[in-house]
Amino acid sequence: MMIGRVLFAVACALLQSAAPVYSQQQQNQESSVVSGGGVLESDAHQHGQEPVAAISGIRGAPAYSSIVSGLREAIPVPVAAPAGSKKLTVKVVKATDLRGEDRVGTSDVFVKLELYKDEYGPINTPLGEGKTSVIKSLAPVWNEDFLFLVPSTDDVVLKLKVLDEDLGFDDKMGECKIKLDDYRLSSTPTEVTKVIDGHRRGEDEKITVTLKLEDTMQ
Repeated sequence: MMIGRVLFAVACALLQSAAPVYSQQQQNQESSVVSGGGVLESDAHQHGQEPVAAISGIRGAPAYSSIVSGLREAIPVPVAAPAGSKKLTVKVVKATDLRGEDRVGTSDVFVKLELYKDEYGPINTPLGEGKTSVIKSLAPVWNEDFLFLVPSTDDVVLKLKVLDEDLGFDDKMGECKIKLDDYRLSSTPTEVTKVIDGHRRGEDEKITVTLKLEDTMQ
């Protein structure tokens, strides 16, 4: 009977000494959860680094992502664009012959850019968007560049919407669509001028852009 009590006491002592070790191991595992994408918190602290924050994609880059498995929860991590992607540079140059939307006969003009792959159905695949600065003029000149990554130019459409900035609601002045595969785009900029609003009397309202397509390694 005495031997049994001694063995029981020894077993309890061993269990109590092992509990803090297990608790510390569990904390170490929990601290290894990725913070926002990229570097594990535990690894960052060991090397004196701050954990990497969530990465916002390059303007126009699709939301390609992979999943880190084996952690407490699945965490999306941004990855590079697919091999073979092209770099599309859109320069919004100017708009001409605009008609004022405000009472004083002028407008605070800006352009919204939307790039998407036409899926010939109710839902297209978005590839990116952008917005120019606002210029108070009926002949605004921007010369602003926008960079997008595209898998190819096949069925890719650039939509340009010209708007007059107002409080509460922006007035639409006109819009157009440019099908990229209608042009033989290269590293040499191609100038494109499109009508955004036609008129029976007077000049049509137009917008001018340049398009340049390069390999991502350039």
